[in-house]
Amino acid sequence: MTECAKYEQLRTEFVTLLELNPYEAVPHTGKLYRLSHEVQPSCFPDFAELTEQLIETYLNSRIKTAEYTIMGEFHEYVEHACRRLAEHGEITHAATSETDASEGFALVRPYSFSALEWLRIMNRSGIPEGTLDAVDAVTERHRQTSSVLEVAFNVLHRIDCLNAFQWEFAYLRSKRGTLDVDVVRDLLRTWRCQNTLPEEALRWAREWSNNINVQRLWPAVTQEADAVLRLAGLRAWRGSATGRQSCLMHLRLLMEKRRHTDTACHHWLDTAVTEVGNRIDSFMSITRGLPRETNSQRKERRRNAATRELVCIEQLFLPILVQADLMLGMPAGPYRFALALLGISQRELAEWREKLEEQAATIIRRLLIENLKHDSAPLDTIRRFCLGDDVLFQRLANQLDLLTKHFDSVEQREKTVSELAVNYASYRESEMLGKELTKRYRHLMRTLHVDNLRRLLGDQQFEAMQDADTLSDLSALAGHARRFLNRRRDLETSVEDMLSAETEFCQSIRTSRLHVIQAFVGGKTSVS
Repeated sequence: MTECAKYEQLRTEFVTLLELNPYEAVPHTGKLYRLSHEVQPSCFPDFAELTEQLIETYLNSRIKTAEYTIMGEFHEYVEHACRRLAEHGEITHAATSETDASEGFALVRPYSFSALEWLRIMNRSGIPEGTLDAVDAVTERHRQTSSVLEVAFNVLHRIDCLNAFQWEFAYLRSKRGTLDVDVVRDLLRTWRCQNTLPEEALRWAREWSNNINVQRLWPAVTQEADAVLRLAGLRAWRGSATGRQSCLMHLRLLMEKRRHTDTACHHWLDTAVTEVGNRIDSFMSITRGLPRETNSQRKERRRNAATRELVCIEQLFLPILVQADLMLGMPAGPYRFALALLGISQRELAEWREKLEEQAATIIRRLLIENLKHDSAPLDTIRRFCLGDDVLFQRLANQLDLLTKHFDSVEQREKTVSELAVNYASYRESEMLGKELTKRYRHLMRTLHVDNLRRLLGDQQFEAMQDADTLSDLSALAGHARRFLNRRRDLETSVEDMLSAETEFCQSIRTSRLHVIQAFVGGKTSVS
């Protein structure tokens, strides 16, 4: 087949994209991609022009028109609610209706509300259920479906990747402030498939990943931008990683075999977060006993052990933070990570709860034995530890003998003790865990203080860790984690406050993650 024939065939196949339902699977995608590899790069301007025409047709389709109408109505309700809540002092200021080009998107308003304010607006805006259902349908369609634009962008990259990037950057710059979220989503999905990315592509991805208003309404854009940055960060980490820990070796193996899928990274994160929690706990245990050590040789061994744990924490913390976007979507992921930052793994938390229940059982058992010694009925003790739960009290009271009002056997008493211990431990857990978290946080901050690290580490290790800024990121996130955990366990905290606390903690993780990735990638352009 001649070059001219290949060009004509590819053009014929490409033009059919204009006639398709934009959300249906594109037929003959494999043929399109094969032909795009075979045509000359000189054909690129023609297909770039066709792609512009395809984008224009796509944005003028009926479903996109309906989408703009729905989102416009939604924003009107939001801005009306903002003015009303601002008048009542429930939020600090009303929404602005002015277009902010830095937002980058036509369907994203430049709101600057905190997480708590946004929740209040959503809960008290009075948006009709029909409008909310339509918005949910629009955002879910955006998250679940792809479009013909992704196919067109892939074709451009197969014809001439360098020119495709330049054309995309020029398009993004010319449309800043009016970009469509579907166009950006499909561009990011195309970038994920490229072996190399220019620095400008990573800058765009960082901007979209860090946009809180995009995260709230168009999470697919955030997820795709996070994925591009994650792959870039992992590639940069792989080139500089020196740790020999099994967890790190496993991640390097996944990178070498190109098996670092989202599922594989989820499994790796699950193990790595537990590992870093154990390492932080071990580091704090070693340094806690270091000042009391009098034997010089044992003290030196402790110092070396603490240094080794600190190095392992630093080596683990970086790849965890690079992939932290996946962790934020895991069940209880932010909560687990917050605990790990203070040296509490899930296993240790379970063991701590078991000890708390054992202590509660010992207290209750002792009181019941005292009741038996003084020949007094245990009903008052049972009622006391039921903590106002009448159903539990009635069930346990039925365990007593009807005439003597005492237990018939030790086995019966122990069954009651175990149930009361769980109830009492659950009641005491919030207070006891708060004290434990405060104690760990204070010790961690003292240990990670620059003066203490200077005494603990050698000059070369100290300078290396100061240059990496890893420990400063760890300290900052530990502070955010403590605030999040305190607000989460507070029984007086409202649902809005709890949700906003988690959102703010997730945002602090995102900020640290972007800082680490930017420092990692720098001027590098590779992404796998």
